Amino acid sequence: MNKYDPLELIHQTMVDTLTNHFGKRLEFVQAYNLGKCLNSPGIYLGMHQMEVGENPGDGRHVIHADWFCYCVLANSTPDLAIEIRRMACEVMRLLNEPETGLWGLDNVVGLPKHIQAIPALFNPDTKGYESWEVTWQQSFYMGESLWEDDGETPKTVLASHVPYTGKAHEPRYKPL
Repeated sequence: MNKYDPLELIHQTMVDTLTNHFGKRLEFVQAYNLGKCLNSPGIYLGMHQMEVGENPGDGRHVIHADWFCYCVLANSTPDLAIEIRRMACEVMRLLNEPETGLWGLDNVVGLPKHIQAIPALFNPDTKGYESWEVTWQQSFYMGESLWEDDGETPKTVLASHVPYTGKAHEPRYKPL
């Protein structure tokens, strides 16, 4: 996995976060694969579209993405109409909390925005389960930042004027 191409990392941390939250209540948390049979109970993750964002000025590229997850429960689930909505609400709550909505990748992704849920209809002929689609917008960064460094981040910015610049004149520098 290339740390500067974060798609696999983001996907895996989404899967891990949702799996840890729901625990044994779900059998599946995985990528949505069009044409594959859906199993229940499960969450299927994917992306509707991506577009390039403004240059952040640090050597990386911003990608704005429209993400989704399908929450799926079998028709045999007791109180199905309430439980499927409850599941969608739990996903929305996780997305809305910075600790979980950033997936532990706060240097790679931005906070989720425009979090919403609607009933999901894949195929009107499909019977046996109920699904809701949770959607959100979340940006991520691709590439290496020019500002990542192994050193300590400066706490104070110091300045001086020519000709009193450079190592020999450090005592003359003043905080900004």
